[in-house]
Amino acid sequence: MVLGILSIVFCWCFGGIMGIIAWVLGNNELAGIEAGRRDPGNLGTAKAGRILGIIGTVLLGINVIWLILSFTGALFIPFFDQ
Repeated sequence: MVLGILSIVFCWCFGGIMGIIAWVLGNNELAGIEAGRRDPGNLGTAKAGRILGIIGTVLLGINVIWLILSFTGALFIPFFDQ
């Protein structure tokens, strides 16, 4: 869950990597709970960590798209000034 929270706080840099890790760890924990290998008391924390990881990953994707559009727009500004 900590990685999921950090992925949202730091979504503009390495948060997406932490988000992906939180997403995978959350999925693994949920699979372990369903298989009976893990404590069922961790179900809420595992779900929250997975959801926060998904949100952090999506926010990183939005930031990457925004950066790409910003740089491509910045490259075409000199052509429109003439």
